[in-house]
Amino acid sequence: MSIHTESSSVLVEKTYDAAAEYFDNHPLSFWERFGERTVERLALSRGAIVLDVGCVTGASAIPAARRVGWDGHVIGIDLSGEGETGPVQGPGAGHPQR
Repeated sequence: MSIHTESSSVLVEKTYDAAAEYFDNHPLSFWERFGERTVERLALSRGAIVLDVGCVTGASAIPAARRVGWDGHVIGIDLSGEGETGPVQGPGAGHPQR
């Protein structure tokens, strides 16, 4: 029997942080495809406001930003303390077309 000295939430956060740097690697590239398809199904309109909880590297946040355009807003939050701070960075993360 083992005695845990850390709460479950702290253990989950540490595990998540350890894996976060690998989310954009090729074996996990399905996240990008799922993100694109999720945004397509939402039928977001220009100017919408989107909250992406658990955004990780932006697989849904980036396509959502393209869909809502310059008049919309996408806010991404994530459990990981090891991730990027500030705007989502990643392949194709540029601003949406005007």
